[in-house]
Amino acid sequence: MALAPTLRLAVNRDQDLRALPLSPQDFYVFSRVEALSGGDGPSIEDIASASGLDSDTANAIVERLIELGALVVREAQPAPKARKHGRPAPAAGNPELRERARDRRRRLLEAQMRMIREAGGSGAPEGPPPEGEPKRKPKAKSTSTPQRSSKTADGSVVGPAAGMGAESQNLPTAAAASEHEGRPILEAVRPVALNDTRLDSALAVPLESQRRMLAVHDRLGQIGHFELLGLAPTDDPKVIRRAFHITSREFHPDAFYGKELGSFRKILDDLFRRSRASYEFLMDAEQRRTLVDAYLARLQREHEETQAVARAEQARKEAEEAEALRLAAEAESEAKREARRELDERMTVVRTEQRARLARREQKRVEATREQREAQAENSRKGAVLAGRAELEQAQGRHGAAATLYRLALQEDPGNTEYERLWQECLAVARSDRAQEQLERARELRRDGRTREAAEAYGQAAEAHPSLGNLAEAIPRLLDVDEDERAHELALKAVEILDGPNEDVSLSQSERGQLRADCARAFLAAGDGARARTQAERAVAIMPTAETRALLSKAKQT
Repeated sequence: MALAPTLRLAVNRDQDLRALPLSPQDFYVFSRVEALSGGDGPSIEDIASASGLDSDTANAIVERLIELGALVVREAQPAPKARKHGRPAPAAGNPELRERARDRRRRLLEAQMRMIREAGGSGAPEGPPPEGEPKRKPKAKSTSTPQRSSKTADGSVVGPAAGMGAESQNLPTAAAASEHEGRPILEAVRPVALNDTRLDSALAVPLESQRRMLAVHDRLGQIGHFELLGLAPTDDPKVIRRAFHITSREFHPDAFYGKELGSFRKILDDLFRRSRASYEFLMDAEQRRTLVDAYLARLQREHEETQAVARAEQARKEAEEAEALRLAAEAESEAKREARRELDERMTVVRTEQRARLARREQKRVEATREQREAQAENSRKGAVLAGRAELEQAQGRHGAAATLYRLALQEDPGNTEYERLWQECLAVARSDRAQEQLERARELRRDGRTREAAEAYGQAAEAHPSLGNLAEAIPRLLDVDEDERAHELALKAVEILDGPNEDVSLSQSERGQLRADCARAFLAAGDGARARTQAERAVAIMPTAETRALLSKAKQT
């Protein structure tokens, strides 16, 4: 007999389910009807959608539950306002009825847990028969009450058995729970092999996501509610709701709206329906609390077992350590006596060697001091000889050679400050003499009309002895032959002397003004506009001529 899809159903509160021969799948469909009760009651279509079963299977199970008296057909009633999370509100009736419903759910959960223990931890119920095979006849009455659970269209277990099979009978240890807490199922699962024939690179789903989704889909029947949502067992509805939102976004087919999904559309549908079913199951406080309590009890047992093993291991180690300490004490006493004898012998040898080393070291120090004094005396003698030759060169006016000899004398006798003073004096005189020679040569070359050679000689004279006079003659000559970089370097030296603390009186005021003007020209030629403006302004302040004003105007334009 086929039931109408719009037929409204209700739970028969007077029927004791423990006395009925119900399979786990029957229990799960019954729990969906109980969860959707309210208003006019759920229809066959509502039950099929909520349980993930096809319409024919859901119709057959509902028909059986009606025959056994677990469900009844009801008249339509006005639907009350829906509660948060999309669950229908319970009918506002007699408080005694609500208390009976809570007691009924509690007894069902106790029966489910008892059935799991008797079945050896397998929480997976029988699925619907394959297409074309006759339906199985109901099993004979059992003294234990089975669970409410079923398989989705893909064969995965949902309902209490799914949650208890993975999270009660195979609960993770405390360390594993901490490791996987908050870790999405797609990250925790081991993906299928790369050569899996179900993978299709032409689909919109990335290959890595396909591998992980197939892995989850393959073991969907062994994955518990908390594990599917990426959680360790928790009694916090907010955490469960947040985890479901994350998981549903990964599995919802609308994430690939308008794209080619092929066979993965059914896989995504199965994964999404299962995650939705797990979410609805865990949002039931009583059912969730059963899983959490089982998880905590498992952790407590593991903790107690670990503590017992640790205590036994600790006792064994303490006994071994006590024996080891006794043997070690005996060995230590003997070793100390032997070590004392060896130490006395070594100390005697060490003291003898140490006295010998100290004697040799003192002898080396005395010899080194003597050699150092002899070397210093020899160096002083050599320095005196070189200084004497330098004095002769200085007396004959050869200050360059004298400076070289004084420098060599200072190298032989580094601590002689007199040699250093004489070296610096002779060096200064030698540079001045060389600059004077170059200056005279430059003037002669200029008179002969050899302008470039004369400019080179002026530059050498200023570099050998950078006095204001030499710089004043060299800078304009170098500018005349376009030696801008060299003129720029000499101009920097001239400005340093002009602006320095030691006043050079070798030039008159007008000559100083002309030198600043030449420095400004050199800076302009080298592209140094800031320095050019500064020197042009000072030249105008000293010598306000038409030439200096024109130079300042040009400097300001750069």
